[in-house]
Amino acid sequence: MIQPGLERISLLLKNAQFPWKLIHVAGTNGKGSICATASALLTRRHIRNGRFISPHLINRWDCITINDEPISESLFRKAEDYFLHLNERENIKASPFELMAATAFQIFNDEKVDVGVVEVGMGGKLDATNILNNQTVSVISKIARDHQDFLGSTLEEIAMHKAGILRPNVPYIVNPYNEQNVQQVIENTAKEIGAGPHIAADTLELSETLFKLREWRDFAEGKSRFEKDNAVLGYLAFLEILKDMGLRTEKGPLFLKGIKKKKLQGRLQWRTVGPIKQKVLIDGAHNENAAAALKNYIFERYGNARGKMVWVLAMTKGKDYKSYLKALFRPGDTVVTTSFSPVDGMPWVKSMHPEELLRVAKEVCCNISGIACLKPGVHRALCAAKHLGGEYARIVVTGSLYLVGDFYREVKALKANASLIDIRLMNYEERLRVAEYLTQRLANLKPNIQASHQKESPIDPHNIESHGLVEKTKTKNEEFEVLEKQDHRSSQIHTKRGQSRNPDISQGNTILDEALRKVTPISSLSSATPLSPMRGSPFPKAKFFNEFESIKMQLAELNRNMPDKAARREAGTIRIRTHSARTRDDGVVGRRKSQDKDDTYTPRIPTEEERQLKPHIQRSLRIHYKHNPVPKRVIKIYSNSRPDWDIGRH
Repeated sequence: MIQPGLERISLLLKNAQFPWKLIHVAGTNGKGSICATASALLTRRHIRNGRFISPHLINRWDCITINDEPISESLFRKAEDYFLHLNERENIKASPFELMAATAFQIFNDEKVDVGVVEVGMGGKLDATNILNNQTVSVISKIARDHQDFLGSTLEEIAMHKAGILRPNVPYIVNPYNEQNVQQVIENTAKEIGAGPHIAADTLELSETLFKLREWRDFAEGKSRFEKDNAVLGYLAFLEILKDMGLRTEKGPLFLKGIKKKKLQGRLQWRTVGPIKQKVLIDGAHNENAAAALKNYIFERYGNARGKMVWVLAMTKGKDYKSYLKALFRPGDTVVTTSFSPVDGMPWVKSMHPEELLRVAKEVCCNISGIACLKPGVHRALCAAKHLGGEYARIVVTGSLYLVGDFYREVKALKANASLIDIRLMNYEERLRVAEYLTQRLANLKPNIQASHQKESPIDPHNIESHGLVEKTKTKNEEFEVLEKQDHRSSQIHTKRGQSRNPDISQGNTILDEALRKVTPISSLSSATPLSPMRGSPFPKAKFFNEFESIKMQLAELNRNMPDKAARREAGTIRIRTHSARTRDDGVVGRRKSQDKDDTYTPRIPTEEERQLKPHIQRSLRIHYKHNPVPKRVIKIYSNSRPDWDIGRH
């Protein structure tokens, strides 16, 4: 359990001395990234350093590093056993985190580090790491609402706890993007205890000495805004260490070149997951502020073309999960909820039940769909996400660092022994489960759709008139087919007359034209009425073209008056038939789709000759490309030209 206070850690580290310099980092989001940047720069500068962050991801000793490398298990066990026996012998009743912190500080002493980079566990003022008094620089990252039960419900109260790491006459750095009231609380606390000076992270001097340099541009390329913010804070802390050690700072930016790819595991990390053959984003965002930052990162990377999102989620009990999910989701997203395994050394941390998390997710945002994975395993949840989202969906694993830790443990186990997890069986089971879920969802939607059609909707004059025009057009199409047959017969008769021996063909045409004029008066015909290719007067179908044109104009007027495209789609789409070929709205005849997206379109039916040619083309392609897949562009060409052909890639 969490036990704020310095009494127990003081007993564990009684009479202990800490000769190394300290970079102490507090805050809500970005602490680990700041520590990782500072530690990487110190290692690059060949300054021996130790780093302590929490929580661990894979093994408990991973959270302690020397020169940016995790310590060995034997070194960790040796130091931990000493404090475990001391805790039991003196009946100190220290918490697991206090024992871990004491172990880390003792290892720093044993390994003779020059600098320690330490992340605050929770808060600051009453955190176990605040027992240290060897600060060279204090850093406060972005502050947001988290652990309200211990730190307070307002940002000001939380900021008071974070400012507890400040020390008299010790420089401090604050993330400049904190709210103004938060910065004011920190400034007031610094003045009260005499901390300082305050090192600003957004000055013009920094713009000239860092941000315009090629080394910084290369380092920052591809990083999100908050990643850059955290890197700046870590870099400034590194410079303060150099100053305190009497080393030159002018060449500080040069050390950025070697740490571009250095990144804290589980923070905005892209991984290609072999079993599902897709790239997955891994991020341990676990509060509202971190969720918003993750969402902004995805928007910066993909913009509005981010595509379908599938979130693989697990959360810790007691978190403000509603605010987190509201900040993360967008209507139409898909979610796969799961749970993380018990956390080693933190028995009080419990995972939220997947079904409960799924229920809350559907409540906080409209049009959210998804399933809950009751069986544990991140790779199992990823298999479900793959089948739910499809090949091109963007999958993100987030919600908890403990879930991220489970993912890396599974990856490590698969590398050591691939038979430990039966991925093929897992994938098959999740595929069936997703298919069952989608079938059930479709079955639930059908009665609603039928009920909505049968339900008497409010009278809308636009829809009534539009549906009437649709029915009228269908009737006209049927009459058109009858007249088309009659026109074909009359064309044959006219051809025979032209081939007859009667020399007065023009007289026959005049007689026929007079008969046609009796059927269709010239005054009723539009100037744009098509003329018969065999004679100079309109043929009997002309009146139907006029009526179609009138209907089309009425529909266009209705579409302009309707409020949106959805209403037009509800009213139905009209397809006007012509005497020879499909005609677009602009009158251009040809085998092309109409410019109106709602118009239907039927591809041309292949001829028998083309059907016979299909297997020969397939065989030729396979021989040409041998055992390699047929390129997608080739498939696209043949699919466009021959709609019924399924060339395939193999």
